[in-house]
Amino acid sequence: MPNPNFFKEKVIPDIFERVQNIMRTKIESAKHISITTDTSKINNNSDETFVSFTAHWISDEFEIQHGFLGSRLFSEGDGDAISDIINKMFMDWNIEQNRIHVVVRDSVPENLQNEQCFLHTLQCAIMNSIKSQSEIEEMIVASRKIVRHLKHSTIQNLTQDVPNRWNSTYYMLQALLEHKQNITTMLASQQLGKIQNLEGNQWSILEATINLLQPFEEITKIISKAAPSCISDVIPSIASLQLYLSRYNSTNANANASAKVQTMKEELEMSLTTRLNYLFGNESYNLATFLDPRYKLKFFPETMRHSIKENVISKILQISADSDPPSMAAKPENSNTNVNSSKFWDCFNEASGAQTHGSGSKNFTIRSEIELYGSTPLLDRTKNPIDWWKSNKSVFPTLATLVQKYLCAPASCVYNELLYSEPGNAYEDQRNLQIPKHGETLAFLHHNLPLINFKY
Repeated sequence: MPNPNFFKEKVIPDIFERVQNIMRTKIESAKHISITTDTSKINNNSDETFVSFTAHWISDEFEIQHGFLGSRLFSEGDGDAISDIINKMFMDWNIEQNRIHVVVRDSVPENLQNEQCFLHTLQCAIMNSIKSQSEIEEMIVASRKIVRHLKHSTIQNLTQDVPNRWNSTYYMLQALLEHKQNITTMLASQQLGKIQNLEGNQWSILEATINLLQPFEEITKIISKAAPSCISDVIPSIASLQLYLSRYNSTNANANASAKVQTMKEELEMSLTTRLNYLFGNESYNLATFLDPRYKLKFFPETMRHSIKENVISKILQISADSDPPSMAAKPENSNTNVNSSKFWDCFNEASGAQTHGSGSKNFTIRSEIELYGSTPLLDRTKNPIDWWKSNKSVFPTLATLVQKYLCAPASCVYNELLYSEPGNAYEDQRNLQIPKHGETLAFLHHNLPLINFKY
């Protein structure tokens, strides 16, 4: 059996280099790349923090692809370090800034386009609405105590929530309501005063809170899928949630519970508007939503639809101008007959309504394609929009030129958040002498080997 140092110093670095070269080739072929990045502490007792990076792109074959670029350690509080790490990561992977579409995270260097993680923003809006009502907060605190007390009991699915994951609190409350009768019986049979059950009013508030937040849980679950959702999902989600809240009225029989949750609803409605309504004017989100065959212009007010179409035309003409070689000036004809003949046929074309070649005809072609695209039936919301474009890119060739850019951006940093269990394991207490470089190498291989089917 080879010495462990042989694997550490020879085998693993060799595999790392080969996998890195494969991923580098894939990334270099990407026309447009979006980056998701997030930070997380190694553990609660450490000042060392991870920052991780994942690249997302759409291949020329119209397949969604991603690759884990790596994770880095830095000391908390050093804000400049994050910017330096991000810029160095791009240099290491030869990712030019003109290929970077957006960086999705809470903050990035000013020279890069930053898009907020949608789920993080939703988390803040929901938690603020909960904190606006002390009785709802008190109910959640009491619920945590019950779950902590009964988590080893015979009652199934009682799981402690994670304070910075609002949906974990939702699932905790949902489990309590589901097992309400058993919990009440079990607590009543135990020693008096050991742990207090929820009061009747608190149970009513709990049930009303679950009913209010149920659509938010559905949206969070969709955006959190392992295959990252696109930013094209964001505006339809916002519009639907706002419509839902505008129509919501608590039907709970307990008047006090209804009043508290109704106030929470109003706070949530205002918070969503304040935090997210600006996205309706954001070019990246607008164009991504339009190019998603599940949504197109359906979630935009009529007053915005024309300007979005004009923006699409402008983007396509810009791409065409950048890619077309300069045209050679035509050799002038000496014959007046040819000149007059040309003028005559120009008049013929104008009278017949025919389009002549040039920017005007190109504009006409794009508009015609946009109108045809808009007239096709919406794709089912559960289907993959990139699969649709893979089948229809030849039907809408000019629009397809924008898809690789505007639909490559994920709606959230969920993928990066899921990464931290593995880098964290590389630095757990049993491995506290692990060199940071080795931990980053193991995390890189762990995530990228499956992406290349372990073929290196």
